Amino acid sequence: MHLRHKPNPPFLGKVMASLAVMTISFSLLSPSQAAPVKKNKTSDAAKVSEKTEAGETKVPGKIESVTRKVEVFRAGSNGWKKAQSSTPLSPADKIKTGTRSVARVKLADGTKILLLQNSQAEVEKLSSVQKSIKLLKGRIRAIVSKMKGGNNFQINTPVGVASVRGTDFEVSVEGDEKSPQMQVSVNEGQVGVSKLGDMSQEVVLNAGESIKFGFEGDMGTPIRSGSLPGDRDTVRTEIQIAKSKEAMLAMAAEESRQADYQTGKSLMDVDGQRVRVEEYIMRPRADQFKLVVLNERPERFDYFTYKGTFNTDLPEDLSIALGQVAGKVGATAPDYYLREYETVASNTVDTVSDSASGGHLVKIDFDGTNYTLTDNEDATNTRVVEAAALQPDGSYKIYNPIRDSFSLVSAANKTEALKVGVVDGGNYRNLTGGDTYWKTRFNTYAMFVNSTGKTAYEKKGSVTNTLAVDLDANFSNAPITSITEFPDGTSQLHNKLSLFYADGSKLVYDNYIIDDEGNMVPASTFNGISTSAEYKNILDTLNYQQNITATEMGSRSIRLVIDPRIGTKSGLIQ
Repeated sequence: MHLRHKPNPPFLGKVMASLAVMTISFSLLSPSQAAPVKKNKTSDAAKVSEKTEAGETKVPGKIESVTRKVEVFRAGSNGWKKAQSSTPLSPADKIKTGTRSVARVKLADGTKILLLQNSQAEVEKLSSVQKSIKLLKGRIRAIVSKMKGGNNFQINTPVGVASVRGTDFEVSVEGDEKSPQMQVSVNEGQVGVSKLGDMSQEVVLNAGESIKFGFEGDMGTPIRSGSLPGDRDTVRTEIQIAKSKEAMLAMAAEESRQADYQTGKSLMDVDGQRVRVEEYIMRPRADQFKLVVLNERPERFDYFTYKGTFNTDLPEDLSIALGQVAGKVGATAPDYYLREYETVASNTVDTVSDSASGGHLVKIDFDGTNYTLTDNEDATNTRVVEAAALQPDGSYKIYNPIRDSFSLVSAANKTEALKVGVVDGGNYRNLTGGDTYWKTRFNTYAMFVNSTGKTAYEKKGSVTNTLAVDLDANFSNAPITSITEFPDGTSQLHNKLSLFYADGSKLVYDNYIIDDEGNMVPASTFNGISTSAEYKNILDTLNYQQNITATEMGSRSIRLVIDPRIGTKSGLIQ
């Protein structure tokens, strides 16, 4: 049996398991109500553009919103004036932000620009062919819409140029006027970076890479943050997101305006600290959803993000798709399943991140003794796994097809271990002979603590897609040599899972279900619950807390509190 880490390990029983599903798709909403937020579907792109030079049209731009002190210097005016929401922007206009201030700029093509605190920028050109911003000082983040043909977007600085076609990246200018330093960091897509005075030499940055340079010396080579082995290098975007509280709050202020769901509340955590929890779910694009959880305490800031990409565009009612993330009972395959996902948990200093790709559906048929696993994309790719395999020492090797994991149990515990709980028509029951269940498997997976790879796997070349990961994939990085689980959640809903690696490192997930006063909840709270509705009604009054510690984090920890209402309202918790 290969010991391996599963992201955000599940709790004991239904409570722990369903909240674990939620942490693999962490979604958060706003205060006491988690009702869907109405979205304005009128796009700025529908506005009429003005003709400019041949082949070009003038692209309208505006300051969409401001936080605290933001000023604008209009071309031809005689000074700086306070910026207001919906202030139009034209070439030669300048914008500057004060301390803890953010200006959000939106162009008609959907491109979003965030000018972060203590920064100054100038609009250089806004046309259908060329859009350029000059960053004079500070930091800017651009989320650039996918563009057609020769369209181009540039951020110019006194040191160099960053040019892109559809991506998410940041540019900063540091230092004084005589010796400024330019830094470019890419969250998604590609950015070409050139140095003034040597524009012929372009360095291309991919997702997760950054570069920093000044007037003197060469540009050097890109630096990668938390790189993944092999092809996984190209698709890990949220993992490289700026870890600072300022950057997270700026991103959240922008994204939450487009949220399908929001929740929020203040409570005491299990450690006796007051924490404000803000959560939302939004759609970065038509086939994606993203959960964000923000935790603010007097002396610290923690957050969690989860972004999932589905097999097709999502429906208007997002809960239909999110309700199928955990799997589905029945002969008919689910309409929606994940192709890839990525998660990030951080305290703004340390990061625990994981990602998976190559998602595909596996059909699980149970005859009461064996599970037959079949690849939904290739019916010839199939295997039979015994539910309980007797071992030479009299113990049993139990396979759980929902978690896709093997475990060793004594003969006395065999009957209980064979129970595999599912939700069927709003009721909880165990899989029985004759049942069919559909579950997503992934062909690649990687998990990091800061920049250290902890666990990774890729499917074997001999299989089309993974069916049972332990049997169909090759694992890399330092293997897990032992696992301890104490407390195990038997009396109180407190489960501490410690993973020990072959390189001597340790990773600990300390999980709790608590009330709003920070008190741990007894396991008996959920006794007698048999329906999804009953379960969610109780869960809505509670909270989930996960404290993460690791050798790579020293004495620091990541402390996350989640309001389950985001999961019960959005469909992530069934």
